[in-house]
Amino acid sequence: MKFEGKKHKDKINNEFRIRATRLKNQMAKKTGKSISYARIAEDSNLEYAVIKRVMGGERGATLVEAYGIAKALGTTVSYLSATKEHSQLKTSYSNLLKILTDRRDQVLREMEILEDKLKLIDGQLAISEEVLQIEK
Repeated sequence: MKFEGKKHKDKINNEFRIRATRLKNQMAKKTGKSISYARIAEDSNLEYAVIKRVMGGERGATLVEAYGIAKALGTTVSYLSATKEHSQLKTSYSNLLKILTDRRDQVLREMEILEDKLKLIDGQLAISEEVLQIEK
């Protein structure tokens, strides 16, 4: 199981690197100027060493790094990491998003109920304080 997960992760990392490099080269061809890792690092607000390792295939990018690189190259993380298996990953994240959204809505409803209860308690406290004031 762990091995399969690593293979999947390696495929995504490799596809990310290939697409990022291809896009970098296309941008360079279009502008007539090479695009350095230093420029990508600056545009992505990441360290040069990170860009060099990720683009060189030494390691995969974290989500924040992938976002920065994609932004610097004028594309999206989804495009850079797209593989055939990507659709399964996207489905998993879509399911997670639905679960989290539903849970958030549930918590908001619970908060409304608690706010109503709090108002009721505050009203009872105010009445109790008035009664205590009268008895003095």
